[in-house]
Amino acid sequence: MEKVFIFLNKKDNETAEQFKASYLGAHKDKVLAFGVHKYLANVLEQPSDELVKAGWGVYSADNNVFEAFDEVWTDDVDGLIKLYDDENLICVYRVDDTVVRSCVVDTPEGEPTFWLKRITLISRREGMSQADFFKYWQTVHGPLAAKHLIGAGIYVQNNVVEVPVGREVEWDGVTEILYWDVNAFKYGHFSQPDSREVLGTDCKQFIGPGMTLLFKEYIMKR
Repeated sequence: MEKVFIFLNKKDNETAEQFKASYLGAHKDKVLAFGVHKYLANVLEQPSDELVKAGWGVYSADNNVFEAFDEVWTDDVDGLIKLYDDENLICVYRVDDTVVRSCVVDTPEGEPTFWLKRITLISRREGMSQADFFKYWQTVHGPLAAKHLIGAGIYVQNNVVEVPVGREVEWDGVTEILYWDVNAFKYGHFSQPDSREVLGTDCKQFIGPGMTLLFKEYIMKR
């Protein structure tokens, strides 16, 4: 079983509302009919001014090319990708994940979760090998972040190991941090007086450019 991220955008003749309706309707049915072990659908949202002021991070709505992404666990990556031939598929990332913090919430299938899902696409620092990047992220930064990001209910690191569709590796990792609500982020993202400085300094040791986005998560198959 492999985990993949599949990033999608609306077509030129689609509105954002039309794309969302199709994505959560016919598209969802198609993926479920294919047969997957687990399936999370994620729709892009714009973070509120409140979140941005609280330190949400780098966000570029104007330059963003993603409207949604599928997070799928499957035994047949190649077969799954063929389902997207008639869609505006941007890229596919096959990943190895490390679950730093987990939480089980009983959201009904087909329904959105309550989480604020913070996705950060990150690249490794210039001159750093991918192997060293993965090792530092997992063994040094992960435990440090878990100590400071006490408002997060879920924290997952995803190492990009292959790009079956898309350009050569543009991002080396995908960070998933899920917060209970706005207050959990505001008061638990940088939970200590020195959290922003500590984490910012550590990020410079291994991370290059990145992009942070907000998604609404839907549990399509648990």
